Amino acid sequence: MHEFFRVLAIRVSQAIGSLWALVAILAVTISTGAYYDFSNEWKNSVMFYTSIITLLVLVFLQRSQNHGDKATSLKLDELVKSSERARDEVVFAENKTDVAIEELRKGVIDEGIEEQE
Repeated sequence: MHEFFRVLAIRVSQAIGSLWALVAILAVTISTGAYYDFSNEWKNSVMFYTSIITLLVLVFLQRSQNHGDKATSLKLDELVKSSERARDEVVFAENKTDVAIEELRKGVIDEGIEEQE
């Protein structure tokens, strides 16, 4: 089930990110609006369905983004671990506070300056 949802989230994210999705949504909205003379009932229906679709799209996009972030983090962790000079505290930076991450970043920058000199 998780694999199905992962694949579905990726496909939905790709589909809604295309120009054709925007054109299709605008075409459906304008054509149905014209058909129903842009009545108040039509406006309420559009707002209701727009809210539901927005929530679903948000869930799919978040799932797709989380998957991509995990994969990127894994790749970076592998690169850091393979480096002889890598510091262990940097490997698990995503578990640290913003202040601790900033201190680590400053340490990395300071080391880079010392190496150049």
